[in-house]
Amino acid sequence: MTRPPAATPPPTTDRKPAPAMTVLDEKHPAPAAARRAVRPALLVNVTAVLTLEEVGLAGHLDRPGRELSRGDQRALEIALALATAPRLLLLDEPTAGMSPFETRRVVGQITALARERGLTVLFSEHDMDTVFGISDEVTVMHQGRVLAHGPAAEVRANHEVMAVYLGSDA
Repeated sequence: MTRPPAATPPPTTDRKPAPAMTVLDEKHPAPAAARRAVRPALLVNVTAVLTLEEVGLAGHLDRPGRELSRGDQRALEIALALATAPRLLLLDEPTAGMSPFETRRVVGQITALARERGLTVLFSEHDMDTVFGISDEVTVMHQGRVLAHGPAAEVRANHEVMAVYLGSDA
């Protein structure tokens, strides 16, 4: 024999606030757990604007990303990576395809962001001026093996590195 379903009580308007819920949770109880994991929209927007300002894009807030220069697109990609407040920033050839002006600008931004935010930046790059312009410590690999590792000045002076990447007369 099956029982009839239990009657559901009618909705009430005299619900008491739950002591553990915030005012925001009370207003929208269903997604409360999700909201605790994600900042409220206003704070997200303010943080986004500040981060875009940090990477030099405050003047482009209403422009589609596809309309930005290659350097500005890279700055936008870095801003997106910074949105998660990382301690380690991983970059793959951050200056690839850029003009010398854009390269200098992005190198300056990466250097400033690392210093101001206390970030560790790990990147792969084939432009040696960029590598030595950003790096405190360098690991140079060639054909799957480490040629040299250490302070940028020491690695730059390494004979094997000079022969493979910088030219023997560097």
